[in-house]
Amino acid sequence: MDETRNGKVRVVAQVPLIDGLQTPYHQFRDQFMRPNLPVLISGLMNHWRAFREWSSPFGVPDFDYLATRFGNSNVQVAECSTREFTDQKRVNMTVADYITYWKRHNSYKQDLDCAGSFLYLKDWHFVKDYPEYGPYSTPIFFMDDWLNLYLEHYQLHANEGEVETPGCLSDYRFVYMGPKGTWTPLHADVLRSYSWSSNICGKKLWHLLPPSETHLIFDRHMRSSVYNIYGDISVEEFPNFHKAGWLECTQEKGQILFVPSKWYHQVTNLEDTISINHNWINGYNLHWVWELILTDYKETRASIEDIRLIADDFEELCQRNLAENSGMNFKDLFLFLRRMMVFFLSYLHHNRSTIKEEKHEQEIFSTSIEKTSVSREVSTQVLFNLKSIRLVAQLLASVDTCEQCMLASPDEGEVESANWIPWVDNARNSEYGTFLSNLIGPCTSPDISGSCLCAPDMSEVSHRASLIDMECSKKGKSETSRGLLLQGTTQSISVVAAKVKTPTALILVIQAIIDQFRQAYQIGF
Repeated sequence: MDETRNGKVRVVAQVPLIDGLQTPYHQFRDQFMRPNLPVLISGLMNHWRAFREWSSPFGVPDFDYLATRFGNSNVQVAECSTREFTDQKRVNMTVADYITYWKRHNSYKQDLDCAGSFLYLKDWHFVKDYPEYGPYSTPIFFMDDWLNLYLEHYQLHANEGEVETPGCLSDYRFVYMGPKGTWTPLHADVLRSYSWSSNICGKKLWHLLPPSETHLIFDRHMRSSVYNIYGDISVEEFPNFHKAGWLECTQEKGQILFVPSKWYHQVTNLEDTISINHNWINGYNLHWVWELILTDYKETRASIEDIRLIADDFEELCQRNLAENSGMNFKDLFLFLRRMMVFFLSYLHHNRSTIKEEKHEQEIFSTSIEKTSVSREVSTQVLFNLKSIRLVAQLLASVDTCEQCMLASPDEGEVESANWIPWVDNARNSEYGTFLSNLIGPCTSPDISGSCLCAPDMSEVSHRASLIDMECSKKGKSETSRGLLLQGTTQSISVVAAKVKTPTALILVIQAIIDQFRQAYQIGF
């Protein structure tokens, strides 16, 4: 297939469609998430409350219900006809006012007053606004979501002295709604995350570009990308755009599109449409988050290089600008890695006890092996998550300036050790805990390749644990890190993690626990 749309967009393939009810998680993971390929999924939305209540029997938005039930919410609305930098201009209004606009737009499409503003409601944090409503349940394919789990408890970036208050934080779970013809400009998703988009009603047209062809949509200087693939595109400014080969997808009501990391895409509503979207990060795309942050960091440094010699706080300024531009800086990423490590280590030890009990029952009562095999799969998944964190910690540690600009303050780790227990308990009982508990099917450890995955050059766990204490520079403790890790309680792990002030220490803790678990329970990894 090689067809041209509007004389501009060369479509080389259609996004495949699968039946979600007939596809096990491991098949989705191995065929689409791990190789980073898009897929359209049907059959997973029929039981959603939003699917039943937000549209009429005729398959169009139920304006009266939406305005009555949610009309007081304040939302951002994009003016599709007005460009502002690399996005569309945003205005604020209530849902009730937007529904009034939408109904008027549909009734008087030729009205000159309506022609000037073409409005699309975007990025509505619906779950945050209505936590008890329960509009949908996340399909298991998309439950391996570290980003929204983390944001239920922490901010991606907190300014100096700012207190993080659970329940008042943001998320990456959105509702979009708009009339036929509204659209989103060409972009790649925030932090190079995955995304999934589900159509409650209406129809969308997607064009997606593989990461290997991203350079074709940038200008000669690789500084800016095409804004609208259907617009007037200067051949002089974007000489290679015509070479790009796009995947196309027409998404119907009741279908969910998985958008992989780093795929640029542009979306147009072919009908009045309502959709629910998530962005998320996990162990399969974490290294791309780091790649983006490192690229942005280099660009940030280059942009202010001329003041390096006169700025006493040059690196601190780089990190502030990096957080402003990318949403995270080095310290933010380190804290994210450290907090996720605490959760996974605690979950791993919790699951280790389950395996031990089930093995004991098996030997005495000859019970089914199925329970044990599920627990082993969960353990393999969590171990892979830890290795992914270790990889990014190694890459972070390789940057010369990282430790001087992202070190925790002296008392921060100690304060966090007390706060980590509710974080871990809540995370274990969250949707992510449900995902791990229901993980069934072949679970192989994916190769995220490269020498970075090699363990530190030390063989004995006890030796490595002693190095943890040396690296963490925490004196006067009555118990060693090795002893605390072996205890396996959330509290003991938190005490060790509180000592972790550098990426190197993070690497050592993860490697110690992986080795202990692998040696004690013979789980190949």
